[in-house]
Amino acid sequence: MGLVGRGERVAVPHEAGCTVTLKPLSGAQLDEARRRARTRALEALRSLQGFDLAAAMRAAAEAPAQIRQGQPGAEAAADTTLDPDTLLDHGLVGWDGPAYLGEDGKPVPCTADTKRTLLDDATRTWVLAELVRRNTRPS
Repeated sequence: MGLVGRGERVAVPHEAGCTVTLKPLSGAQLDEARRRARTRALEALRSLQGFDLAAAMRAAAEAPAQIRQGQPGAEAAADTTLDPDTLLDHGLVGWDGPAYLGEDGKPVPCTADTKRTLLDDATRTWVLAELVRRNTRPS
């Protein structure tokens, strides 16, 4: 079907009893993620004076090997062609389970702010890898 659905609940592999709801991004949302990633890259380049581009390219080429030594899925999450905040904003639409309860024992809402400020690195990396995998075509 050509329309984006509501999403799918997926078990978080490193959080027992927890799920997230991931939604496919629309074509316009993926365009936005690509545009924001390009804008960030251009801003970063503009901020560098006396920057050694050759050294940066060598470091970037070495990055995938370093990422592979980390957790599963980290390489896909490091996809720099898609802005991570945009992926989270549009693709992560819910969460449930004991890891998503506040100090008061009530569920923490899945909002733009909580996605950016409360997700631990392992979960954020895994969610981003899942969103990249689900929203890109195999090469």
